[in-house]
Amino acid sequence: MLSDVQTLLDIQEIDKEALELNTQLARYPVIWEEVKSRLAKKKQAVAQAVEAKDKHVKLRRQTEQKLRLFSDDLRRFQTQQGTVKTAKEYEAMNKQIEGIKEKVSLLEKSGLDLIGQDEKVDADIKSANEELKKVEGTYNSEKERIRVQFNEKKSRIAALESEKQKIMQRVSPELSSVYDRINRRHPGSAIVPVRSGSCTGCHFSLLPNVLVDVHREETPTFCPNCGRLMSHDETYTREEAGAAS
Repeated sequence: MLSDVQTLLDIQEIDKEALELNTQLARYPVIWEEVKSRLAKKKQAVAQAVEAKDKHVKLRRQTEQKLRLFSDDLRRFQTQQGTVKTAKEYEAMNKQIEGIKEKVSLLEKSGLDLIGQDEKVDADIKSANEELKKVEGTYNSEKERIRVQFNEKKSRIAALESEKQKIMQRVSPELSSVYDRINRRHPGSAIVPVRSGSCTGCHFSLLPNVLVDVHREETPTFCPNCGRLMSHDETYTREEAGAAS
């Protein structure tokens, strides 16, 4: 294989690793947003549980206040009922008393139901806070993990770029420029092997004379379809070579 092409293949391996690392780096902001979103949801759950408790307490107070007022009315009407002088007045007073008794009964039932919900409301707040505490622990550990891995990958990319520049000095400036141009169009696959008579980059079937040029390895050969630099595949068989010629 041409020494320049072999060197570019080594460079391409560096570019592939750097490409994968940059792809991973691009995912970290998304991962971090997911971590922050989980924390925000747990905080919102705590806030909603506290709000539900506040509404519950307010409703209990309102119910208790109404119950006191209607109970006072009931006692007052019951007292007044003993002072009425006619049957008609007594009957009218009795209807009012029965109506108030019904309201008192409903309020007492509602009050008991609300009291029965006290434990659940408190349990919801406790559970929400416990979940928040767990996620806060995960949040801090994930933040540190992402920071460490992000910096490690950035450092590795910088080291790869430095290594690439050193190796690139062994390639002719012309071919180096061509490689960079192709690599911008086809990141990580600027150089591809030829297999079964085709460019493995775009699967274009190559003419026999092009195949011969590739396997002779005398000059750099480019795919006439995608423009990639083609290399001899080490698994290329004698039979294939004979067929190509």
